Amino acid sequence: VEEYQRYLIPALAKATDLVIDHGDGPYMWDVTGQKYLDFVSGIAVNALGHGNQAVRDAIHEQVDRLINGSFNMVNFMQAVGRGGPSFWLCVIRQLALNIPILFLMNALFGMTGIIWTQAIADILNVIISYIIYARVLRNILSTPAA
Repeated sequence: VEEYQRYLIPALAKATDLVIDHGDGPYMWDVTGQKYLDFVSGIAVNALGHGNQAVRDAIHEQVDRLINGSFNMVNFMQAVGRGGPSFWLCVIRQLALNIPILFLMNALFGMTGIIWTQAIADILNVIISYIIYARVLRNILSTPAA
């Protein structure tokens, strides 16, 4: 338990010293082998149980095809030596999108609007990112190789 807790930040203080080792169906076992009926887990575990074979098969099938297709334009720009566009993309996202959209959605729709702020900002950010990406790519392709 001490080994486990030393990796937790203080904000994640635990209410128990229970360290779960594995689960099967509605049950889980701690590192000492003690069996528990899991009343806590959420999302799919509460309906399907731990280790559900259909879920495991679906996950395995997806992992065999593609694990992660992340869209992260900021890292791409930095990787190709274009720190300026990367910086402006971050500024646009925070100052020109997230903050103004947050205030607007709060004024128009209250809490529901706040909830939708991130999705709206992300959609707009993807569009802006593709525009910036196209310009950077065009500049890269038009620059003669050294």
